[in-house]
Amino acid sequence: MTIIENLEQLSKQINLLFKGSFLNKMQQISNYDFLFGFSKGKDKSLLISINVPTPFIKVISETYIQNENSIFFQHLKARLMNASFRGSNILNSDNILVLDFIKTTDTYDKINYNLMIELFKSNANMILLSDNKIVEAFRYKGIDTNHPILNNLIYEAPKNTYTQKEFTSEDKNKIEKYCLNINSKYLKEKYTPLLSLLKRKKKSLTKKLENLSEEKEVAKQHECFQIYGDYLKMNLSNVHKGDKSFFADGIEIPLKEIYSPTQNMQYFYKIYKKSKLTIDATDKYMEQTKNELSYLENIFSTIDFYDDQEFQELIVELTNNKLIKMPKIKQNKKKTTASKPSYVMFNNIKIGFGKNNSQNNELTFNLANKSDSFLHISKAHGPHIIIFDDNPSDEVIQFACEMALYLAKVPDGDVIFAKVMYLKKTPTLGQVRMNKYETYHMNKIRPEMRDYILKAKRF
Repeated sequence: MTIIENLEQLSKQINLLFKGSFLNKMQQISNYDFLFGFSKGKDKSLLISINVPTPFIKVISETYIQNENSIFFQHLKARLMNASFRGSNILNSDNILVLDFIKTTDTYDKINYNLMIELFKSNANMILLSDNKIVEAFRYKGIDTNHPILNNLIYEAPKNTYTQKEFTSEDKNKIEKYCLNINSKYLKEKYTPLLSLLKRKKKSLTKKLENLSEEKEVAKQHECFQIYGDYLKMNLSNVHKGDKSFFADGIEIPLKEIYSPTQNMQYFYKIYKKSKLTIDATDKYMEQTKNELSYLENIFSTIDFYDDQEFQELIVELTNNKLIKMPKIKQNKKKTTASKPSYVMFNNIKIGFGKNNSQNNELTFNLANKSDSFLHISKAHGPHIIIFDDNPSDEVIQFACEMALYLAKVPDGDVIFAKVMYLKKTPTLGQVRMNKYETYHMNKIRPEMRDYILKAKRF
C-alpha cells in the first residue's frame, strides 16, 4: 500500500465514523498534537499530529489528560467547536487531508470551513480556510516562499509531491510508538522538578554511602588498638616514657613518646572504644542509606510507566517518608486504583507487575494465590512479577522473565522464579524472603515488550 492509498483508506474510515456528526471535543495534547472528538463514533477520536519527523492522522480510542492552549488552538477552537462535520477527502491525490465543516453562528449564519492538514515531513502544517481564504494557520510562510501561507491569502495547494512510496510496517510502528509516548513525554516534563530531586537525592545517598564506607574502613584499622592496650597492660614494667615502640609476640606496637606507659594504654583503649562506636554507627547508617538507595532504584526502574495519579501518590509517599522536600502541588482527587498494580495479557494468561513498593506488596500478598508464580530480577532492583496461573507454559514464563528484565532496565541477566507459597514478608515493604526458587537466565527481550507495558491495565 502506498502512502496516498493509506491516506485514502483513512479518509474513508473518518467518513464512516464521523461524517454527519458534530465536532464536540477539541483538545491540544502537545505542541504538535491535537485531538478531535465527534458526537458519534463509538468513543473514537481523531488524533492529528503535525510533528516534524512523522506527521500523521490516526483514529484512536486512547484518552489523554494533558491540555495545552496555544493561540492557534484557541482560534481554531473558537471557529470549529460544535461545527457540523461534512466529511473528509484527499486533495490533488497528494499527502493533504481536508476536513470540511459547517459552523452555525449565534445569528444562524452558516460558515463553510475547510481544515487543510498537510502531512509533509519536515514541513507539516494545519491551515483553516473559509471561502478558500486562509483564516488560521499553525505555521505561516512568507510571500517569497514556494507555498506562502498568510491570512486572507487564497490558498493554493503546493506542487504535487505524490510518489508511489510505500507505507511500510516501519512507518506504522513509528506512529504507534509516537502515540504511546505522548503521555509519558508529557508526564516527564510535568514532573521534571520531582525527577531532578530524585536524581540529586540518589547522587547524595551514593556519596554518603561512599563516605560512610571510608569512615568504617578507617575505624576498622583501629580495632587492633584493643590488643595493643592489652599487650601494654601486661608489659607496663618493661615500657618507659620516651619509648617509641615495644615488641610483643613479634608485633611492634607504636607508642607516643610524650605519654607514660599508662597514658599510652589509656590512649589505645580510648581509640579502640571510639572506633567500635564508629563501626556500629556507620553500620546502622549504611544499612539505612542502602535501604533508601534501594527504594529509589525501585522507583527509577518503573517510573517511565507511571501515570499522573501514581506520580502524585509518589510525591505524597516520599514527603511522608521525609526522603525529599517538595513544594505543595495541586493534588487530583485520589483514585482508589492508584495503589493497584497493573497487568498485561499474554496467551490469555494474566501477568501482573507493580510500579512501587506498595503495589508490589498488594500484587504479591493480596492479589496472588499461593499456587501462582513470582518472578524478580536477580541481584538488581525491579518490580514484582506475578503469573496468575497454576502451571504456566515455558512460553509464558519466558515472557514474564523478559518483562522482569525490561522493567528492571537490564538487557540480560538472571530472573528468580518461585511459587508464591514459598514467599514470606519482611519488615521492609515490598521485600520478600523465599525458601525455594529456580533461576532462569535471559539474554534478550522481545521488541514489542514496551507496547505491552504501555497498554497495561489496572487490577
